Amino acid sequence: MKSKEKKKYRYHFRPGYNSEKLIIEIFDVLDGKKFGKDFLDAIKEMFPKIVKNDENWDFDSTAYDLYTDLGKASLSMDAYDLVFIEADDDQNCLIKIDSILQNDERFEKVEVDSKNYN
Repeated sequence: MKSKEKKKYRYHFRPGYNSEKLIIEIFDVLDGKKFGKDFLDAIKEMFPKIVKNDENWDFDSTAYDLYTDLGKASLSMDAYDLVFIEADDDQNCLIKIDSILQNDERFEKVEVDSKNYN
């Protein structure tokens, strides 16, 4: 009997559009609740706490504040199966998240050309 291959979340670690600030874009997130559990489990060494941010809510997305021992980030999930993680003031937080995700079997980093986002 074949063993089931674990589903991977695929992501880009890239600059924001017309920005030098980095973001993490996770795509094809079909089950937001499962993703949330997997993501928080993956970064547990950063002692994450997530809080829904009703101020940034709109019809197409849900926003959360992500607090970690390295700083604060914003996490948004949209209706198009995308998750964006941004940290304007705590870029080291994103660099650490990227490093952790690269070593987690549930996540796959997909390289992109940063010039495409200028």
